[in-house]
Amino acid sequence: TTDDAAAVGPSEDMPNSWRYDNGTLRTDVDPGISLFSMDALPEGATAQGIDVSEWNGDIDWAQVKAAGIDFAILRIGYGSSSVDDEFADNVRGCKANDIPFGVYVYCYAWDAASARSEANGTVTRLQNAGVSPSDLSLPVYYDMENERRGTKIPSGVDGNNQYHDIEGGAATFDSMASTFASVLQGSGYDVGIYANLTWWNNYLTDPAFNQWDRWVAQYNTACSYEGEYSAWQYTASGSVPGINGAVDMNWWYGTPSTDGVGVSADFEGTR
Repeated sequence: TTDDAAAVGPSEDMPNSWRYDNGTLRTDVDPGISLFSMDALPEGATAQGIDVSEWNGDIDWAQVKAAGIDFAILRIGYGSSSVDDEFADNVRGCKANDIPFGVYVYCYAWDAASARSEANGTVTRLQNAGVSPSDLSLPVYYDMENERRGTKIPSGVDGNNQYHDIEGGAATFDSMASTFASVLQGSGYDVGIYANLTWWNNYLTDPAFNQWDRWVAQYNTACSYEGEYSAWQYTASGSVPGINGAVDMNWWYGTPSTDGVGVSADFEGTR
């Protein structure tokens, strides 16, 4: 849909989803019912980590490491070109403190062509940051969650701030993810997909998703997703020394690599 009614309103920022409202992280999506603590892993989990973005501000990664965090997933940006303001500092902080990490990019795509643009932009951003495939310990995750504000219809947003509803059902979501993955994998990067439980159960259902690491968001005492997954984001209201305010917490089902990660000294984030 690309008519005038599809335009992003002047009071809106683009990210809108189950956890973003007008580009701002919502504070009412986490019921706070997780019973886990930093020293109590659920069955099958082997590591505990965080995912962060510019919303978490400046992070003292030495304190994060000392607190026992095993890995981090850093937002590199959204769409095809935007770079998270804190990405460069977060990469440097993880490197300096030997914290294994991966990255994620927020998806604004609505079909294979727009997903390819985002994939090419992600490779460019990684290369500009000096982050090679061998540097990353976890995958490059494609964060699929954007929705048209008000209707909650899965949608993309183009460079002219126009909504495009994602049409074609499971096959379109498959083509988006497959296109993104093929570009990243062609450049040597491992790929994963992030979504919440509703998206996994209702939209990202094509068997093609079995070939990538799944990162499932469900704020609960247990993850009820019935498919296989490598990471579970279990709360958005975690507390970790070195981070001001709440932070997303995750369990990893496997063993993240401890390889170091470098970043170019002159790379800085931009909105």
